[in-house]
Amino acid sequence: MRLSSIALLCGTWLILSFSHLPSLLLSAIVVVIFLICTLISLAPTLTLPRKRGREKEKTNFFIPSPVYSRGRARVGAGALFLLIMSAAFFYVNWQAHQRLSWTLPNDIENKVVVVQGKIISIPETDGIDTSFLFHIDHFNGNALAPVTVKLNWFSNAPNLVAGDHWQFAIKLKKIHGFADPGAFDYEEYAFSRDMRAQGYVKVGQDNRLLYSSGSEHILNRLRQKIAQAIHTSLPDSNYAAMIVALSVGIKTGIQPNQWQVLQKTGTNHLMVIAGLHVGMLSGLFFFAVSFLWRRHPRLPLLIPTPQVATLGALFIALTYSALAGFSIPTQRALIMIGVFMFSTLFKRNIALGLAWCLALFIVLILDPFATMEVGFWLSFAAVGTILYGMSARLFADNWWWKWGRIQWIISLGLIPFTLLLFQNASIISPIANSISIPIVGFIVVPLSLLGAFVSFISLPAASVLWHIAVFVLAGVWWILKTLAALPISSWQQAVTTPWSLVAAVLGMALLLAPRGFPARWVGVIFCLPMLIFKPVSPAFGTAKLTLLDVGQGLASVVQTQHHTLVFDTGARFGPDFDLGQAVVVPYLRTQGISTVDKMVISHGDNDHIGGAESVIQFTHVLDIETSVPDRFKGSPVQECLAGQHWDWDGVSFEFLYPDKDHLGQGNNSSCVLLITAGNERILMTGDIEKPAESYLVEHDSTRLNANVLIAPHHGSKTSSTPAFVEAVHPEDILYPMGYLNKFHFPNQAVVQRYDEIGAKSFQSDKEGAITLIIGQNKPIMPFGYRETHQRFWQTTG
Repeated sequence: MRLSSIALLCGTWLILSFSHLPSLLLSAIVVVIFLICTLISLAPTLTLPRKRGREKEKTNFFIPSPVYSRGRARVGAGALFLLIMSAAFFYVNWQAHQRLSWTLPNDIENKVVVVQGKIISIPETDGIDTSFLFHIDHFNGNALAPVTVKLNWFSNAPNLVAGDHWQFAIKLKKIHGFADPGAFDYEEYAFSRDMRAQGYVKVGQDNRLLYSSGSEHILNRLRQKIAQAIHTSLPDSNYAAMIVALSVGIKTGIQPNQWQVLQKTGTNHLMVIAGLHVGMLSGLFFFAVSFLWRRHPRLPLLIPTPQVATLGALFIALTYSALAGFSIPTQRALIMIGVFMFSTLFKRNIALGLAWCLALFIVLILDPFATMEVGFWLSFAAVGTILYGMSARLFADNWWWKWGRIQWIISLGLIPFTLLLFQNASIISPIANSISIPIVGFIVVPLSLLGAFVSFISLPAASVLWHIAVFVLAGVWWILKTLAALPISSWQQAVTTPWSLVAAVLGMALLLAPRGFPARWVGVIFCLPMLIFKPVSPAFGTAKLTLLDVGQGLASVVQTQHHTLVFDTGARFGPDFDLGQAVVVPYLRTQGISTVDKMVISHGDNDHIGGAESVIQFTHVLDIETSVPDRFKGSPVQECLAGQHWDWDGVSFEFLYPDKDHLGQGNNSSCVLLITAGNERILMTGDIEKPAESYLVEHDSTRLNANVLIAPHHGSKTSSTPAFVEAVHPEDILYPMGYLNKFHFPNQAVVQRYDEIGAKSFQSDKEGAITLIIGQNKPIMPFGYRETHQRFWQTTG
């Protein structure tokens, strides 16, 4: 089982690393080849029949020696490993081909279509807009094999319930997300959940409920009803969303500032129904049932107490996992608990490692694309770390060994994974978890779950239980906020090379080895690459520009050898989401940047200034230059006026526009920045339009010439006049733009103007983040993130 699980994981991971799906026929042939090799390697060795008499004592050279047998066994095990791995490769390849068999036709994209189907997820709302997964079975009146799409209903959505069948008039687009280093990969997330398109509901008479079926998606209906009951009972509580998360696994209502506290204290898992909560609750139920069963003198004689308690614990684990929607962490926990419970029922012992491998094997068979989720890796890594760190030791009967050591092992062992996934690791995690886990696991979770069951009988009684849970949770939260506020609460470090991650994992394995293991201190040396790693900075006299993919907006980062400039920060889409936190800050962390020397906000439009607050909050911004200084309160800020000049590491920066007379004019007050490295130049223009371009051309057209130009106003027809294009005469023109944006940027007449002067065009919606370096005295070679990180599930690029 151990061999099979690891082989299955390797085969799954291998196919997911492909940029294009290989042929099913070719992968099937590989399986057949390895099957034949395995059969040959495992075939029994031929032996001669023994003879009577003295010949019986002669050596039979056909009987393999022990060394030869062990060698042959190793060959057989290796062949079997490759067979399982190739079979997994074929299986996942086939599943991927099935998921990609339907693609939204180009001629229907972004056009109104009428569809019929059913809601298959719990609708999630932020108070204004509602989003949900919809299973389409009829498309423009034609029957269709069920296809899953994600829909949004913007404002005033009716009561949408999981399992209900609806007819909608919708507009659909292919799945498209931001493609930036460090940012959340929405396209990968969508593929892992078999979402084939996204769109929104058009308000009109075509939208109507066809029928409501109480027998479909019963589980999601119950979860939705419980979530609504909690919000009704706790209308003004800051912790209502947390109670919902702990009861039914819906985490969307938790605020970003709350997630920040959880991340800094290493307690993110507290708000996820995972193995920890399922295990603690089933253990609590096991002891409760044991205690009650023993109170009756005859019941243990009929059925032994351990077996009754085991069934009770298994039931509560199954129930709680169902309320969580059978997420990956709960699947893993449920399988492991089930293995141990059944071994107790049938009086069989099973090794912990074998249970872990069995859980891994079953999860991969049920859903191989679970490996695309962060939760999969963290969940199995956490349990594997505990099993490794607590094995081969003589257990001491004290609190530190039973509880404190586990927290230390998890916090230390998961550092490489958390740094790789989030570029951040909590330093105070052992303390925070030691305090919060017992309280949340043994008090808050049982009260929340009990309230969920009671709500079907008496909502007032359930409300009392939830209010008590909130009271306890508020106390825990005060402790976590206090710990998160400490300067040493978390550690940020970029880990972008595979070899440093592998070395760190080996180092942690040595450090967590039993005390008698020789040379454990060598683990520190293995961890050094992770501790001291710093991404390569541009050379002296060169500048690296990264035009980030923030959809219909602008955000870019310029790096010199020792300095960083952020030019615009993308949009804000509400109180809970902005592209400064979602794209700009994660990119800076992948580059090992915690201090921004200068942030330039070209003007006050949301798609340029929306993420600025998050960049200020999550990094150390030393200086702000902008045409709208009144939009910043409590920060060091000044106007970006023409003539301002500074030099960083042999690279020159100068504002060409605006002057005092051109402030307060919206787009035409955008900061225009010229960057010069050697004989090469980048011109960054914000959203200037024809009036500002005309002024720049008339004022000093010779200074506009640049090798690289970020298209003014995203390539709109109100900008890039022929005179301006001729004055700049760029070799490369970069268009920051959203996929199928409603403004139809870039305008085709503008694109043609740049084509006529021989400029090479790059669009962020197709390329993702675009990176280039100037000052190297060699041709500038812009490249897109989608090109270097292409995967088969990407729909564009």
